[in-house]
Order: sequence, then structure tokens, then C-alpha cells
Amino acid sequence: MAHTNRDEGVDCPLIQTDIRPTTQGLVFDPFDEESFNTAVSGFQKFRETLEELTGELETAPNLARDVYWSFEQAVPRPSQNVSAAFRSNQRVLDEIMETGTWRELHVTTEGDPVSAAIATLTVLPKAIDALGQQLRKNINELAQAEADLERLLDDADTWRAIAAEHPQHAAACESRAQQAERQAEQQQQHIETLAPKVEQGMDEHADGVRMAARSAMDEAQQEVENLQNAMDALNGGSEDKGFGLGGCGTMPGGSMAQKVELARRLGQDTQLRRVMEVAGRFQRIALATQKSKVDHSWTHLTGIEMGNDLSRVLPAELALADDPLLSMEFDRRFLEGQLFQYKLKGNDNVGRGPIIVMLDDSSSMRSSFRGMTAEVWAKGAMLGMMAVARHQQRDLVVLHFAGMHQIKAFRFIKSQSNHAEMIACIELFFGGGTDLESAMREVLKIIDEAAFNNADVICISDGITNISESMYIDWTRRRQERDMRCYSILIGTRQGAEMLKQISNEVLFLEAQGDDGNLLKTVFSV
Repeated sequence: MAHTNRDEGVDCPLIQTDIRPTTQGLVFDPFDEESFNTAVSGFQKFRETLEELTGELETAPNLARDVYWSFEQAVPRPSQNVSAAFRSNQRVLDEIMETGTWRELHVTTEGDPVSAAIATLTVLPKAIDALGQQLRKNINELAQAEADLERLLDDADTWRAIAAEHPQHAAACESRAQQAERQAEQQQQHIETLAPKVEQGMDEHADGVRMAARSAMDEAQQEVENLQNAMDALNGGSEDKGFGLGGCGTMPGGSMAQKVELARRLGQDTQLRRVMEVAGRFQRIALATQKSKVDHSWTHLTGIEMGNDLSRVLPAELALADDPLLSMEFDRRFLEGQLFQYKLKGNDNVGRGPIIVMLDDSSSMRSSFRGMTAEVWAKGAMLGMMAVARHQQRDLVVLHFAGMHQIKAFRFIKSQSNHAEMIACIELFFGGGTDLESAMREVLKIIDEAAFNNADVICISDGITNISESMYIDWTRRRQERDMRCYSILIGTRQGAEMLKQISNEVLFLEAQGDDGNLLKTVFSV
């Protein structure tokens, strides 16, 4: 018999150990059991969906394990000894796994408990519904008959064990044992009557189950891809896509709890889901732009010095190496570092200040724009800048601003963050007006606190008001003193463009129509 396991404080009959192989359509081992139990205990929506389905179909918990394992196992193998009541589960599983859609989805879900759970809770309800009410009733009756048969046979064994321990009651115990066996025979006959009905019902509903499962797997594929893309976006466009189940339930690249929480948020928050969708494209552009940049680590010629860096040695010195009479002199001076070479000034990423993204959270940013909203575009661009900052190993500061006293900074050291903090940054939206001056004052505080110069400020807005003369003076002085660069992006407007030109290295305009690729490449080339 299966035993309920209390896992991580979750009391749930779906979390079981010592499962009888005859009740499962796939071959499984203790690791498979642990994977399923971990998904059930850690993924509330998964657990609640399965508990609801158990009320419709007695065999639903076992079918849930089979479907889950079909997605999560590397090579699912059918079991050869399944009892009559659970052969219907195996038929459902066959209809699911024989589709090309399953094979495509399996590539994504293999070794990933959360993705396998998402696929299961999407596919399973529709597959069960496709069985029809009468077939489900017959399966439930057959499952109950098998459970009663097992109970009666256990009762017979128990009465005979009692008789062996208490000979004085042997006759009475044997009578009870024989009664249980007679009832068991009746149950066996009932099972033999029901099993063909269930088998016939499965033949009649096979096409419907397959079609329902195929449609559900298309939905699941999109959900899993959305989740994976969101995880990549939160990781700054990282190419590390491993989320497989590791030892003790750990998941490389992100914990199960993080992934489950993100899946929940994506399911509830359309705005967050849209930001993640556009962020994927922006981060690909950002990383491609960074990788295509010419290495200008050494850019400024400041004089001549002595050394042995052959990439900087003067041509006249290199000529000595080709002269048979002077080559030994070249070798000696090379070993002693006494060759004349160009002296260059470095200009690499080490020692650069933070990247600061100023996000306008005024109410108008939620207006429709380019098939989304200005807010979605701006936050997608912010995540693109996170990819740039992470590539350059620089700090990232995201500064939300709107009306008076509506300002909040999120600081990500070396662009590292936990997912909860980054999601909070994405979801924050003040609404209200546009107080740019207060935001600029906060930026200057961040610049003053930074250990290094050469900060890059990206201001994204859909319209800017004027700033005071004193702020203009402070900002300009700090740009010169701390080698700060500023790029401003105006979304769908030119309001405030002249003022922004005075405080920015460049002002970029995002129009309602047309390609935004060149604009993004300019910003992502910092």
C-alpha cells in the first residue's frame, strides 16, 4: 500500500512513498518519486489542481505521476504489469506521448521539475475531461472494485494470522476468512465485467484525448517558454539555461522556489509577462552590441617607454629582429624589457562608475504605444541595460521617479540581484506627474557616492518639464568632474528635447512607428 509522506510541512495525500508499480503506467524509481513529491510540495497551483482532479477521477493521482514523469524523465519507459483499473491511465499516457507535440515539449521539460509540473497541470485536466463523464464513472467503479478486492484479500490473510496466534478461535477466524474470500471472488467477477467496458470506452475516446492533449501541450509549450525567457531576462540575458533537478532538489541557475514564484507571477500579471517578452529581444541586442564592440582597452597614445610588449614595440625596433647581425641584440633587449614601445593610456571597464537608468513612472507612461505601453518598452530597455552592466561587471541603479516625493532607487551591485528584488523593481509604478529635478538630484547623490568616475546615465521618459538653473549648473559641473555621460530617450514626443540636449550627450527619439533597433544599439553601446 502507498504511504502518505509529510514533506516540508505540506499535508497532502498526493505526496506518497512505496507506490505499487501495478498502479503506474511508467517505470519509476525513488528519485522519480522524490521529484514528483518535491514538485507537489513546492508548487501550490500544481498541488491544488491535482487535488481537484482527484475528486473527478479516482486514478488521477497516479495518472498525474505518469504524465509528470513522461515530461520530466529523460527516457520514459512503459510498465509491463499494470492492473486493470490503471490501464486506462496508460492508454491516456500513450495518446499523449505518441504526438509530435509531446516530443517537442519534452525537450524543454526534461530534467526540469517546474516545467514538467506546468506541462502536467496544463495537459492533465483537458485529457481527463476528454474521457467523458460515463467513462470516468466506469474507471472510478473499477478502481474501487480493485481496492475492495485488495482489502478483502488482506482481511482473509489477517483472519488466518489471528487463527494461528489464537487456536481456540481458529474455527471462527477461518469462517471469517472464507467469507472475505467469497466476497473477493464476487469483486473479481465485477472487475472482469467492468474492465472490458473501460477498455471499449478508451477506444471510443482515444482520438478526443489525443486532440485535447495536443492542444494543451501547445499552450504548455508557450507557458514554459515564457517562464524560461523570464528567467533569462532576470539573469541579465545569461546563456546559462540549466534548471534541471539537482541534488537535494536544487536547480542550477535558480531555485525551485524562485521559478515557481515567477511562474505564479507571470500567470497573474499581464504587465510583467509583457515586459519579459520584450526584454528578451532587448537583451539579445544589448549582448550582441557589446560583443561586436572593437576592443579599445588601449586607446590614447601618450608617449614612448621601455618594455617588451611586442604589440606596442616600435617598427624600428622590430626591424632589428630581422637583421642577422642585430637579432641577438634585439633578443637581449627583449629579455631585459629595454625595447622602445608606445606608451598608451588604458580605457577599459575596470574602475567605471555605475549605469543609472532613470525610469519615468508618470501616469502617461501607461498609454498605448507600439502595440504595448511606454512603460513596458522602458522596462524592457532597463533589463537590456542590466545585460550591458552585467557584461561589463558594473553596478546598476534603477531610479523610478514621478511626481514630488515619488522616487525610489534599486541598487544592484555588479548587476547581481535576487529575482524577488528585480521583480519588485519591474512591478513598481508610481503614476502621477514628472518631477525630473528631484530625480536628477538623486542621481548626483549616487554619482558622489560611487567609488569610480565614468558613470553612464540613461533617462527614459515620454515628456520632460523644465529644471532650475541651479540644477543645470550642478549637473553640468558633475558631468565634467566625474566624466559622467548621459543619454536621454524621449518616447513618442519631443517635449523637453531642447532642455534635455543641454544636460545629455545625446537625445534619442523613439517614434510610434519604425524600427527601434538603431536607437537600442546606440544606448547599449555604452
